[in-house]
Amino acid sequence: ANCHGGTEKSRFIETLGAGTAMIGDAANDASPIKAASIGFAMADSDEACKNNSDVQIEICLSIIQNT
Repeated sequence: ANCHGGTEKSRFIETLGAGTAMIGDAANDASPIKAASIGFAMADSDEACKNNSDVQIEICLSIIQNT
């Protein structure tokens, strides 16, 4: 979906009904994350986003250099 604002995202998620998921990292994603059946927030996201999520995702990237 091409939704830009948090309110638009929330309305779109509500129209989908059960079985929706939302992932976000900013304050404008907090409301849509709460509206989804399951909400994911990135570990380094805004506090409002994390507080409204069901799951926080932490991604660790390691660069391994072959010598």
